[in-house]
Amino acid sequence: MRNRAIIVTEETDDITTRFWPQNPDPDLQPLMFFSDPVDRSSFFEKFLLRISNNDRTKKVGQLINRKDALKTWKEIDKIDNMIDGPAMISGPTISVTCLSKGAIIFSVILNIVTQTVFLASPVGVFSLRLPNYSDDRILEKINLEFIMKHGKEIIFKASKKTCKKPDDMKRFVTFLGKKGYKENFEDSMIFLNEPYKHLHYNKPGGPSRVLYLSEFQAGYGPIGFIMYNGEKITEWIHSLAFVKYAKNNEGEPALKIFEITTEQPLTKDSILMAPPAPYSVFRHKKGDDKYLNISRLRDFDKPSHFRSMLVVVPYDNEKIISIMRQNEYHEVSDNF
Repeated sequence: MRNRAIIVTEETDDITTRFWPQNPDPDLQPLMFFSDPVDRSSFFEKFLLRISNNDRTKKVGQLINRKDALKTWKEIDKIDNMIDGPAMISGPTISVTCLSKGAIIFSVILNIVTQTVFLASPVGVFSLRLPNYSDDRILEKINLEFIMKHGKEIIFKASKKTCKKPDDMKRFVTFLGKKGYKENFEDSMIFLNEPYKHLHYNKPGGPSRVLYLSEFQAGYGPIGFIMYNGEKITEWIHSLAFVKYAKNNEGEPALKIFEITTEQPLTKDSILMAPPAPYSVFRHKKGDDKYLNISRLRDFDKPSHFRSMLVVVPYDNEKIISIMRQNEYHEVSDNF
């Protein structure tokens, strides 16, 4: 089992569960990959139909390489009454996160429309605009060293730099776009008065959501924090690498993350949306044990459907951090 890697996606759950290790010891866990093969797929489909004039014989690679691809994506944004935000954040993505022995090793997110790769790893957090995909000679050279040399460090600015008004600290992004999420949101958002007043956008992507706290959001409105609203693990696990590896000017973590738990959590498809501590994959015990207890997912018919409520916030947003601590929500920034 040690030599076997396991990939978790909605498409591979039936295969994944066959090989899930029986021993919960993180040292005995195989290499794990969690992936969202295409996030924001419904918007991506509308984009492809629009740019191809409904010609389904067109190749995707040719369409996204067209000069009007970015313009077309922004038009789709407006048609669907989306916030006209940066395509670097709003575009459809492919994402992979790697865990070893319960610890986050890296995350890679590819924005399909802007053709930008985002990397969070022990060497730092970077973005890189990919060269023409049809040039195999160049693509073969793109590895970690290439991204470090030619990529750009992603900056997660302090709240005091982006939030000029007191209420800006409360401005946030979360997902309310499908049945059950609005109910969970209203049931769990007890920590913020008039939450809809501060809601910036309600149909964001999952893997790329953490980028709303980055420099890419500049010029599109301040964001005080982001929240994962009882969503599947393949939506939020990618943000953990950015929380782990992004640094501020002092070399300290630029982001913090808290887990929202409730005593009587709602469910979606029979899965808890804000699981209390005993059901969490994050370690709640004090001490040196810091890892994601992924073994909890072994008993799920669909491991990719495990859900959590998480708040990611800049390190200096004391308004939200104070609220998190007053409600005794678990800070899990150091648990992975």
